[in-house]
Amino acid sequence: MTIKTPYHFYSSKDADKRTMREKIAVTSHSSSVKSGKGFLLMEMLVYIALLAGFSLLVVAVILSLGKNYNEMRAAQHLTGDAMLIIDRLGYEIRRAESVDTGDSTLDSSPGRLSLVAEDDDEETTITLENGTVRIAQDGVETGALNGEHTEVTSLVFRQVGSGASSGIRTEFTLLSSDGAATSTENFYTFFVMREAQ
Repeated sequence: MTIKTPYHFYSSKDADKRTMREKIAVTSHSSSVKSGKGFLLMEMLVYIALLAGFSLLVVAVILSLGKNYNEMRAAQHLTGDAMLIIDRLGYEIRRAESVDTGDSTLDSSPGRLSLVAEDDDEETTITLENGTVRIAQDGVETGALNGEHTEVTSLVFRQVGSGASSGIRTEFTLLSSDGAATSTENFYTFFVMREAQ
């Protein structure tokens, strides 16, 4: 017998019904997880591990691409500045008729080459200063041959032959850097002066 008061008390039959409802709810919840309507903790951990592995792979590829890009740019700077230096040295040496050996530093680095063009009485001086190859004509500097991303670490001029078969052998080492990537290469050239042509 149940007495009705503002506080409702359950009888033992009501309690049995309530626990039965809870058992049914728990059973239906666990069967819904097994039927694919939810995720287990283990499944969630596997998905997180796969996502983390994929993310690491993507980051590694992006870093590798960035490194390759910097190496490519360093090689481009090196090649471009080397071509400019070689072209300008060739132009100046070919138009010269003699070397002013008193004003030149030959066979050692940093080298200095003073060339004399007889027909226009012009003296061209090629020097290496603070990693930059500079050209001056009649004492007035005309500019630097290498850019800000490259540095000439060694420059040597050698006079080969004399008279009708005279030429200048040039050796230089060029260092290029872009970010963490660096590239170094040695270059060797030989140009015959005008009097020998």
